[in-house]
Amino acid sequence: FYTGEYLSLMEDLMCFVPLENKFLTDVELSRILSISVNTIRRWRAQERIPYRKFGRAIRYKLEEVEQHLSKGG
Repeated sequence: FYTGEYLSLMEDLMCFVPLENKFLTDVELSRILSISVNTIRRWRAQERIPYRKFGRAIRYKLEEVEQHLSKGG
């Protein structure tokens, strides 16, 4: 399921903030999941993935998104 690019990105992210504590952007999440930013945005609009708003910024917790998708979200 996870590509070499995913693992490399995970290592880069973990250098700064533990991934479980990081709120991801559309771009970061799309790279980790190896899907387009447009797909992330479409899934969000369809409420297929959980997200949080901080003012106008939209962020995702990887663990929450993976759990939701694994349940057929």
